[in-house]
Amino acid sequence: MARRRSPCVLARLAITGGLLALGATGCVVPLDPPADQAGGAGAAAGTFAPATGPFVGGGVIYTSLEGDFDGDSSLVSSGPGNVQINIPDIDYGFGGRIAGGYRWKQAAVELAIQNSRHDDSFGGVNNTAIYTSYDLNGYFYLPFPDPHVKPAIMGGFALPYLTLDHASNDGTFTADGRLYGYGFNLGGAADIYVMKNLSIDARAYYHWTRFDTAAGVGTGYHEIHGGDLNGDGWTFGLGASWTF
Repeated sequence: MARRRSPCVLARLAITGGLLALGATGCVVPLDPPADQAGGAGAAAGTFAPATGPFVGGGVIYTSLEGDFDGDSSLVSSGPGNVQINIPDIDYGFGGRIAGGYRWKQAAVELAIQNSRHDDSFGGVNNTAIYTSYDLNGYFYLPFPDPHVKPAIMGGFALPYLTLDHASNDGTFTADGRLYGYGFNLGGAADIYVMKNLSIDARAYYHWTRFDTAAGVGTGYHEIHGGDLNGDGWTFGLGASWTF
């Protein structure tokens, strides 16, 4: 016995057939995203990001020691021998710097050693001074529109050491004067990335330097009485570093 289909069933079949016909003619919404959206996703995936992790670096510096280093004073021992250390006027000097540390996305920390050579003079006599500083510095990176450039505020602690050639005498012998102390650094820096792991680094900072210990001809290290020597000054540096 033949079964008759109701008008509702026939209507459904007609609608379904129409949809199948539309699909066959290619009028189905594509599953792939529009070309502009796909391009945006690719661009986001390719955004430049500097490497993070341990790093090493080096460069050149130009630095000064001012304050009490004006060529107008001397340190004189209170013990036997009447040992004297002349405090010369020290010019700006060039030197080198090596550093190593760790970089995160927003901050960095480093241990650095810098050494510079300076011309100095006292009483019309010219000599040389060698300034060495062992620094522990931290960097906080600031926002910047170009990801290749990372400006930063920097600050840290320093252990300075100064050798003054032929600056000490006891009336008979002459030798180098040596000064030791402590200090603080505060300034700015910028890392400019030429590739993900390699950056050109620039920095400029002021160093508050105090020398509280001295050694001269035939003497050990003695505390400086009557106040620490002020060796404040500026340091400018340019170098490169590699982040692993």
